[in-house]
Amino acid sequence: MNLNISKKVILFMIISLSLSLFFNYKFYKYIREENELYTIYINDFFIEIENAILQIELITKEKNKEDIHQQIFSLTEHLNNLDYMVRRVPYYIDGMGGLSNFIGTASTVINRGTKYEGSYIPPFINDHKLTKQEIAYLELLKSYLEIIYKDLLSKRNNQLSEDITKNKFKNIINENIYVSGKEDKLLEEYINNDKN
Repeated sequence: MNLNISKKVILFMIISLSLSLFFNYKFYKYIREENELYTIYINDFFIEIENAILQIELITKEKNKEDIHQQIFSLTEHLNNLDYMVRRVPYYIDGMGGLSNFIGTASTVINRGTKYEGSYIPPFINDHKLTKQEIAYLELLKSYLEIIYKDLLSKRNNQLSEDITKNKFKNIINENIYVSGKEDKLLEEYINNDKN
């Protein structure tokens, strides 16, 4: 009788161990896939920030303004990608909501214009050239993006830092993107600069 009980206990332990190994492997695989997705996400985010900054520099510094429509289109495409990625943060990092951000608003202002405190701000490509006000707006936008970029940058090289954990990225987003008032500061920067 004791032999039967021992066999049952051993069989139970083998089944329990097998189930445990199976579920631990599934959990490990899930965590690994989640981390891989985050790595892809953060790399894409870093590249889009960099591209948006470079596009603003191209627009504001380049002497040849013949293709301003294409340059503005390229910038708003990068901004829209960033806005989409910021809104997708909750899918990669638990506990974060897809709050409104200044990046999406900036893209809308550049493309469609807006009204702010009784002033009308036209789309940036309306007159086929950039005004002093539009350049001021873009320069302030670039400075906001540069802060985020520098927070993501490695101290050792000019690449994405490998030390950006999900928690650190969450802090960067909360401190620099999910901040109310940046949209208004951009619009005030536009209004406070004299037209050409």
